[in-house]
Amino acid sequence: MPRRFTLDPGFRVILAELDLDPREMISRAGLSPSLLYTESVTVTGPEYLKVWQALCEMHDPVDLALSAAKLATSTGFSPALFAATCSPTYEIAVDRLRTYKSLLGPFTLRLERTEDVLTIIPEPAPELEYLPSSLAAAEVAFQQAFITHALREVVHPVRVVMSPEFACDEGVQTFFGVLPLTGNEASITYSLRDTRRPFLTHDSSMWDYFEPELQRRLTVVNARNSAVEMTRAALIELLPSGQSTIGAVAKRTALSPRTLQRRLDEESVTYQMVLNEVRRDLAVSYIEKDTATPDIAFLLAYNEVNSFTRAFKSWEGMTPDAYRMRHETN
Repeated sequence: MPRRFTLDPGFRVILAELDLDPREMISRAGLSPSLLYTESVTVTGPEYLKVWQALCEMHDPVDLALSAAKLATSTGFSPALFAATCSPTYEIAVDRLRTYKSLLGPFTLRLERTEDVLTIIPEPAPELEYLPSSLAAAEVAFQQAFITHALREVVHPVRVVMSPEFACDEGVQTFFGVLPLTGNEASITYSLRDTRRPFLTHDSSMWDYFEPELQRRLTVVNARNSAVEMTRAALIELLPSGQSTIGAVAKRTALSPRTLQRRLDEESVTYQMVLNEVRRDLAVSYIEKDTATPDIAFLLAYNEVNSFTRAFKSWEGMTPDAYRMRHETN
């Protein structure tokens, strides 16, 4: 059974503020009119995209992305968003948002840290083939609206990357306070110094109150998804940071290690089988992109290159370098 995602009540606020007819939206999306009379509206990942695409047909996509970001921060009420505003800093808040993002829609966040900056990259959930540029732009804009709302002060990002139609828009440039770069993968980057400034909205007691309920809701959402799919998605994100244990994957999926292992058992696989499969698929992809063997070993969370070489040989019957030569020849 595919996962279903709840349309936040704030969604109705966005429709009202932008003067958009919900009936037209449902009709354009090709969904059942009965959704208009349902208190808690849930949709599959593909249906969520149809709703968003319908809105882009009814309203200017650039203004829709910026307006939705601002309204979601200021007027939409979601336990996941409210709990994030209770965080001590943006760095902690965005990590919490990443964990509970599937409560808000069929997408997730990839976080990349260096010594100086934190980059947030919106990505589609496993059940989606892609994330529309307008939806990725809305998520990037949301991050800007969110940090500004929590600090009650405008924070200029170090870098913003968007598709050309968004990056070249003057309204977008004004919204972020920087000139966005154009690129296929939308992202926003902040200095770590700014991400670690204390939130004025910090409230640890409220977080303690909300966290158990968020965990429960996430478990319900993920229960509808394949354990193998969840494990693969988590590993693809975790491996480059050096994490490959079932404990790390369980934490990312909001399950206990025992529960995750039990669900994998029910699908007739072991955690090690999934780990090996993901590593093998990624290794082949990296080699075909001409990534150096030591770098591949690092990206797949191997402590030594020799360990990776032995593993690859067990998968393909040859060393990574031999596979690389064969690929170049072909």
